[in-house]
Amino acid sequence: MGIEPQTVFVLQHGKGEYADEELKFIGVFRSRKAAKSAIEDLKTKPGFCTGEGRFSLDEYTLDQRHWTSGYISWLEAFTPLGEPLPCCHIHVYYDIARRDDVLHLCKQLHDEFDLVMGGMHDGPTGPHPRGSCQLTVPWVKFGDVIAWLIENRNDLTIFAHAVTGDKLKDYTEQFLWLGPSETLDLSAFSRSS
Repeated sequence: MGIEPQTVFVLQHGKGEYADEELKFIGVFRSRKAAKSAIEDLKTKPGFCTGEGRFSLDEYTLDQRHWTSGYISWLEAFTPLGEPLPCCHIHVYYDIARRDDVLHLCKQLHDEFDLVMGGMHDGPTGPHPRGSCQLTVPWVKFGDVIAWLIENRNDLTIFAHAVTGDKLKDYTEQFLWLGPSETLDLSAFSRSS
């Protein structure tokens, strides 16, 4: 019979656009309930009741390393637990003759920026009119990735769009093209998809 790992809950509060201008350590609690009770109490206190800033509540297992991948951005640090980090998708389009070029470019992006790389689709899939490879890019890396692509896309067509949960809006209002734009098949999308 093993010993159950003990956990603690670390509560912090930050101000600024991404809670990065000022970060204050509030306390360590034995239970999530106790930490949430502290949040409710603090919401009524000066400095917290104005609605400025955000609380960050993180669960940690004792006697375990928690920081193993280096520094992260404030946006990553203050994205609520269980919610996906705000991101976009980049689709690199190709015809079969350029498949190896796209695979090489996408692997470079994956390695250079630590991006999640999807599979290679050699023909149309979903709204995309021809072969493509998708990369998931956190917003905090978006500017650097686009700048890199402007210099290194080798005449490939790139379609980038937000990922908000409203696919129609993402593909028609929150997007950009590098290279010539192409006609997307949006017939499967509705306002709620």
